[in-house]
Amino acid sequence: MPTGGSEETLARLEALAAELQPAEIHILGDLWHDAKSLDAALIERLSVLNQKQKLILTVGNHDRKCAEWLQEANIEVKQAGWAIDDVWLCHEPAEIPDDALNAICGHIHPVVRLGTHRLQCFWLNTKNQLVLPSFGELTRGQPIQPEEGDLMFVPIDGSIRRLTAQTVAKCS
Repeated sequence: MPTGGSEETLARLEALAAELQPAEIHILGDLWHDAKSLDAALIERLSVLNQKQKLILTVGNHDRKCAEWLQEANIEVKQAGWAIDDVWLCHEPAEIPDDALNAICGHIHPVVRLGTHRLQCFWLNTKNQLVLPSFGELTRGQPIQPEEGDLMFVPIDGSIRRLTAQTVAKCS
C-alpha cells in the first residue's frame, strides 16, 4: 500500500474479506510501500482482520522493513516464496523455482495498453505463472509485452475479459 493509499486499500480489503469470508488471505508482497505509511491504527485494523481471517504475507521489496511491525499484529510473515500443494507463491517472478508447475506472484503489477487505455490485468504466461495486478489504490502498474500463448484477464465493467497476446498487439 503506497503512502496515502493505505486507508482506502485496507478498507477495500476489509470489505472483500467481510463479503467473501475466506479462511486465509495470502498477500504476495508490497502490503506497504514504506514504513512511514504504517501506524498503530493500521496495525490494529490488520490485527482485527487477522483474527477473522488468517493473514499470510510473503514479504515483497517494498515492505521488508515493515515485516517486524506486521508480526505485532500476529500476521504470519514469510521471508521468501513457498508452496501450497503444487502452487508456488512468491512476490517476484524471479523467485519462482525452475521446477515449479504453477506459480502466483505480484511485483510487476501488469497492465495492458488497449488504444489509449491502461488496464490492470491478471497475466498468465506460458510457464503457468500468474502475475497479479496491484490491489493498492496508488500503484499504477507496469505495461507488459505478452508473448504468443500468454493470456491476460482484464476486469472491465463488472466482468472479466480474456485477451490474447495477438489482441493486445493489435490494440496497442
